[in-house]
Amino acid sequence: MVLDNNPRINIKIKFIGEKPDWLEPMAAEFSLLENCQFSGVMPHNQMLKVQRSFDAFLCTSVKVIGGYDYVLASKTFDYLLLHKPVIGFVTEGAQREFIQGSGIGFICDPDNISESAQILEKIILGNYTMTPNIEFLSKFSRLKTAEKLAGLLKSVVR
Repeated sequence: MVLDNNPRINIKIKFIGEKPDWLEPMAAEFSLLENCQFSGVMPHNQMLKVQRSFDAFLCTSVKVIGGYDYVLASKTFDYLLLHKPVIGFVTEGAQREFIQGSGIGFICDPDNISESAQILEKIILGNYTMTPNIEFLSKFSRLKTAEKLAGLLKSVVR
């Protein structure tokens, strides 16, 4: 949809990590395989170096029918360090709440293709602004997290 409406756009999708069996066939199904580069697993510091060249990052979540996905992917915090937008194809849950609250990205509903395509088009064309929510993000510092953990441990020990 987005590439059909903007034929001059040339995007590269770079995937770092262990490639699931379904990924290449899915990219081929949507005529995106030639846009994809699969790098495989690499050391964390090398991965961060490679990611500096990226324009945006993708976050996904598990669809829990009638429920809530509690996972907040640790890679999201790596993305924060690189000051690039996060594109969240996420369902109800922790990942969605974090991206929305942080001001660092955009939520695309995996079940709403046309709306998600419009959001992707804005990002690809650079028609967006990001305003990180520093107050929200400060809740996720190691110090704050350690304080919460210490409080929980004290309550259990008593």
